[in-house]
Amino acid sequence: MRQIGREKAIVVVISEKYLHSPYCMFELLEIYRKSNSDLEEFRQKIYPIVLEDAKIYESLERAEIIKFWRKESEDLEKVMQEMELSDVEALYDDFKVRDEIARNIGVLVKVISNMNTLKPKILAQNNFEIIKNSIMEQLKSAQNA
Repeated sequence: MRQIGREKAIVVVISEKYLHSPYCMFELLEIYRKSNSDLEEFRQKIYPIVLEDAKIYESLERAEIIKFWRKESEDLEKVMQEMELSDVEALYDDFKVRDEIARNIGVLVKVISNMNTLKPKILAQNNFEIIKNSIMEQLKSAQNA
């Protein structure tokens, strides 16, 4: 999961399940981190395909995703406060990931929602040529730089 952020071009398939998965969100964070936490660099690296069930285009939809991750972080923190220190160690890394997701998910999803993404059906009509060509151009530019 940490390696993915080092790549020059990454296809990200965004679904409702993806948006609520700590593993997927960790990968998205890694892409952002390896983009020097620069939103423009992050935007240039990713090629998002947004599935129909991913509700990210409206402010209230994005707010629900943010609330979900804040609650995940807060709930785990509360549980950890009730535990012995030796037991907390086993959960601390999970808490840190959820907390970082909660702090960054809003801006990352907004960037994706503002990108000119095509629907999967349109992309599939020509065997994803649009994305393939864009990725090839991105990689050629990176080699020439």
